Amino acid sequence: MKDEFLSWFSSATILAIDANDNKQLESLKEKYSSLNRLSIFEQSFASYGKNKIKCFIEEVDDADKAGGNGQNLQAILQQVFDLWKRCKTLADMFMGNADSSSLISKNLYEGVLGKWEIILKMRDQY
Repeated sequence: MKDEFLSWFSSATILAIDANDNKQLESLKEKYSSLNRLSIFEQSFASYGKNKIKCFIEEVDDADKAGGNGQNLQAILQQVFDLWKRCKTLADMFMGNADSSSLISKNLYEGVLGKWEIILKMRDQY
């Protein structure tokens, strides 16, 4: 029952992360905490990064198909670092533990691996 209730807040959590809305994130954290589901809240930071990098790789691939500039792999690498910094900063504020870096890194890695075929194709083009 708790998880069903919280499922309504998952989109709000992702939107708050995307908007860097600390006030909303604090409010959402309290809701998750009151239902003893902080791990789900914390996982949202990792899932956000994972999904963002996958979408970014797809966007870069689409742009490349439309006549890209050959900077695709560099752009992807830069986006990975930017997402890691952004997600880690927020996660550190709201998770308060040393695992935030590894949680974010692991999920970004999984996101990149999920689009590895696109990356290999880009590499082979240049």
